[in-house]
Amino acid sequence: MGLGIPEVVIIIVAVAVLLFGGKKVVELARGMGRASGEFKKAKMDVERELKQEEGMNDPVHSSSKEPAPTALENNTDNTNKNI
Repeated sequence: MGLGIPEVVIIIVAVAVLLFGGKKVVELARGMGRASGEFKKAKMDVERELKQEEGMNDPVHSSSKEPAPTALENNTDNTNKNI
């Protein structure tokens, strides 16, 4: 008979209580919960920003009908003058 996940979690919690004491384990768990919440919040912010950028780059949603001139198109007049 092998140990399942619930049994392993119980053993880890019991060892943590013996090593750190009950009060410290609660503080550690609270800190881990806050860190997890911050991670989820940051993940959602990044996903929202990516969706906004994706919408801005979508040609259907862009405000200008013609593409912006490239650097080569802007410099063609200047290169002829230098010759």
